[in-house]
Amino acid sequence: RQKQNRTALFASYRFTTRNRRSTTSLSVRQEVVAAETVPFMWSLGSEYRLVKWLTVKANVSRVYRLPTFNDLYWIPGGNPDLQPESGCSGEGGLAGQWKFSRRVKASAEATVFQRTMDNWIIWLPKGAYWSPENLMNVWSRGLELRGGIGWRCHNTTVRLDGMTNYVVSTNQQAKVVNDASVGKQLIYVPMYSGHGKVSVGHKGLFVAVGANYTGYRYTSTDNRTFLEPYTLVDASISYRINAGAKYSASLIVQGFNLLDASYQVMQDRPMPLRNFQV
Repeated sequence: RQKQNRTALFASYRFTTRNRRSTTSLSVRQEVVAAETVPFMWSLGSEYRLVKWLTVKANVSRVYRLPTFNDLYWIPGGNPDLQPESGCSGEGGLAGQWKFSRRVKASAEATVFQRTMDNWIIWLPKGAYWSPENLMNVWSRGLELRGGIGWRCHNTTVRLDGMTNYVVSTNQQAKVVNDASVGKQLIYVPMYSGHGKVSVGHKGLFVAVGANYTGYRYTSTDNRTFLEPYTLVDASISYRINAGAKYSASLIVQGFNLLDASYQVMQDRPMPLRNFQV
C-alpha cells in the first residue's frame, strides 16, 4: 500500500488598471512532498485590450509535475523509477469579440504556444502491456484557432462554433546511440485535429450536430507506423419540461459516429460503430 504526503502553499495576485484595459495575474506555489521541497513554481499572465473588440494575451510559467500513482505503481507496467517532469511554457495570442447587432454576436481567438519539458513522462507499449518512461527532453509547440457566432431572437438561439489545432511534440534528445525517436512526433499525438458544432435551442428544446476530426497519429517512436485519420459525426436532441418552480424532467437522445466510421483510438482496439444513447 503506497502513501504520499503533500503540503503546498499557494498565493496569487491580480492587478487591473484604472481604465480596465489591462489585467495582470501572478501566482506562486511552493510544495513539500515526503518532507522534501520541490522546485518553486510560478505563473505570470497578462491581457491588454488594444481596441474595444480586440485583446492581446500572454502567459509564461514554470512547470513541475510529479508522477502520478498510476505512473509509479500501476500493475502491470508501473515504473517506480520515474523522475518528475520539469520545464517551462509560454503562450500568446489575440482574442476578438464583435457585436453586429442586438441579436448577432461573434468571437474568435488565435493562440500560439510552446512548452519545453525535461523527463517528459510517456506511456509506451512494452510487449503485452504499456509502461511509462521518461524522455530526456520534449519540445511541444503549436497553434490553436477557435471561433463562434451566435444569433438570438426571443426564445430561439442558433450557434456555430469551431476549433482547430496544429501541434508538434518532438523528442529533442537521444537516450541511446542512434535513437530513431529524436526529432520525431510523439506517439498518439495528432498534428492536426479540430471540431465544429451547430446548435439550435428553442425554449425547452435543444438540438446539436457536431463533427470531430483527428489526424494521423504515429504508433512507433520512429514514426514509421501510424493510424489513419478519422472524422466522427455526433448529434443530440433534448427536451426539458418544467412543472412549476420545484420539478422538471428532461429527455436526451444522443447519436454517436452517425456516419459509421471504422476507426481506432489505440492500435488494434477498434471503436464502436454507429451507436445511440437515451
